Amino acid sequence: MIVSILLVSHNNRKDLELLLPSLYQALEHLEQSREDIAGKTSSSEILLVDNCSSDLTVEFVERHFPDVII
Repeated sequence: MIVSILLVSHNNRKDLELLLPSLYQALEHLEQSREDIAGKTSSSEILLVDNCSSDLTVEFVERHFPDVII
């Protein structure tokens, strides 16, 4: 199973600081549950579409969450 999460952002750095760790935790739990139940692993990705934020959203995400596809 592939899970893709698409986030659209404009000056939401502070929100992403709270959201992204929670998303990673939820995806990790989902992958572990699926592996325990079906013996299969899951694949997941988080994509961020940024609408020209001026609050350094992109720089923050690149530095702290390098797996997020921007």
